[in-house]
Amino acid sequence: NSLLSNGIKKSDGQVISKSYILELLSSIIKNEDKSKPLRDDAIQDLLSKEGILIKRRTVAKYRNALRILPKHLRKKAKNTC
Repeated sequence: NSLLSNGIKKSDGQVISKSYILELLSSIIKNEDKSKPLRDDAIQDLLSKEGILIKRRTVAKYRNALRILPKHLRKKAKNTC
């Protein structure tokens, strides 16, 4: 589908670019609590609050495209010294 490769339609009808969504996704993950990383469906919920309606599997696909690990591999253990 060419729409998905070029952009995604927001709930208000505005089309936003895939590159903008990738930047937003990267920013969300960069700023997450490293001891409690976000699941893909939680990221999907955050994006939907911005009017960006994409599927959880699309979030996962974009995260993989950015070479960002899944939640369980991003978690930083607290030091137990």
